[in-house]
Amino acid sequence: MTRINVKIKAGQETELNGAGPDIPESALHQLEEKLDSLNEDDILILAGSIPASLPQDTYERLLARPGCRAGACARWWMPPATCW
Repeated sequence: MTRINVKIKAGQETELNGAGPDIPESALHQLEEKLDSLNEDDILILAGSIPASLPQDTYERLLARPGCRAGACARWWMPPATCW
């Protein structure tokens, strides 16, 4: 599951951004179950934009899982507008 982004620089830059993957709710539930088994020695990195097929509060929802509350997940987030 990925997407392809193309940038063309020929005097003027043009971006062609592919659509992100369509992730079913069942796949999100599977990820949530895996997060529940994290312990304090595990490290989880969440990065990138949320696919349109998922709720926009997906990161917050994942960080609220029991495994993340146990300290396995860092609560750091950078809004996409500030990334470059």
